[in-house]
Amino acid sequence: MKFSYHTATHNQRINITVLIEALCPDCQRFIVDELYPNVYKNFAGFVNIEFVPYGNAKVVNGTIQCQHGPEECSINRFESCLIDSVQTQEQYVPLIYCIENNLRSKIPFDKASAKCFRTLSVSEDIQRLIQSCLVSRLGERLQEKAAKQTANVWPDKHRAVPWVVINGISLESEQMMMDHLPYLICNLNYSSIAQMLLILLLVGLSFVSADRCSSVPPSLWCSSKELSKECGFEDLCNRYHTATHNQRINITVLMEALCPGCQHFIVDELYPNIYKNFAGFVNIEFVPYGNAKIVNGTIQCQHGAEECAINRFESCLIDSVQTQEQYVPLIYCIESNLRSEVPFDKASAKCFRTLAVDEDTQRLIQSCLVSRLGEELQEKAAKRTESVWPDKHRHVPWVVINGVSLESEQSLMDHLPYLICEWYTGDKQIPYCRSEEKKKYKMMSLNV
Repeated sequence: MKFSYHTATHNQRINITVLIEALCPDCQRFIVDELYPNVYKNFAGFVNIEFVPYGNAKVVNGTIQCQHGPEECSINRFESCLIDSVQTQEQYVPLIYCIENNLRSKIPFDKASAKCFRTLSVSEDIQRLIQSCLVSRLGERLQEKAAKQTANVWPDKHRAVPWVVINGISLESEQMMMDHLPYLICNLNYSSIAQMLLILLLVGLSFVSADRCSSVPPSLWCSSKELSKECGFEDLCNRYHTATHNQRINITVLMEALCPGCQHFIVDELYPNIYKNFAGFVNIEFVPYGNAKIVNGTIQCQHGAEECAINRFESCLIDSVQTQEQYVPLIYCIESNLRSEVPFDKASAKCFRTLAVDEDTQRLIQSCLVSRLGEELQEKAAKRTESVWPDKHRHVPWVVINGVSLESEQSLMDHLPYLICEWYTGDKQIPYCRSEEKKKYKMMSLNV
């Protein structure tokens, strides 16, 4: 397999371009609450942040008209001049943050800019450069350049502001993830696990792409028809979409019954945010074994003999009821009660009663527990845990997506709802994803 992405991006900063307009409330929120504190402060040496202050402005009869009026046009021009005058992101990012933060607090622009110049010790020479730019043809040219850059984002045109472009790639599908940029930066090569791994499993790859295509992360290859066509990914993506179209996403959770982290993940994330929102679009599999080990032919569990007994019980429960519509709520109920320090016998009895588990099913579970079947299910869980690929599990919970185990992705697991919205390909958009997208665009300044 030969491709130029890693060659093009190795040790290179990630380019983050933000289309903004100065008086847009959601631009201010994004810059002040997300971009500056979470991205710039943590990744300044690994990203290039570029602001394009133009947004949803339009040219009418040769004059720029801004969405929030003439004052916004003036501030957009000021910010363009500021960026051009100081040039380095170490100077202009804190300044733009400071100005937008003050504007958000309803401080008049003149006072806001003066305060920020003073706070950030902007020299008089730089201030004169900015003022000279503002009253000259340069200020006009910079806004014309911003207009052109905004209009030419590729492959998807911007529909709202703020709009984030990563490594020169503008994708509408990625905008929902922009409040999760720190995680995406850490995992950019693999931000769409199922997409990338299934592509690589389905077909070998050999191509040399054009310059702008060489910096497209593998996770985004199939995010846009125009992108996949221009960059030579089209056949690959067609095969991927054929293989995954209308198919559920498989989510395997390696766990152990008395692990606090597992209980947190199941109770606070997996059940309320994944199962409740995506039950018809995912297959959830629990593997109750975790960090247990076989010593002299006997399973020894991390949290003692009781955990081994409950792991076995949960394996028998899953095998007895079989459908996730039954076992996911039951595992959730049991783990929720165990987390609240309810003794296991009382917890399981309470959950059977609450979820109306019939006596036949309860007898099946008990029969499994005291028979060779219970032992076989734990041996199967041990083998399943040990054979995850390509990365071995290092802790629990450990999440495997569509059979692919990646250590680099475990930090993203609290963001699964947004990732599932990206990964799923089907005839209809998942209702949760549609509602979240509407909510996102409702907050943003729309390009209408």
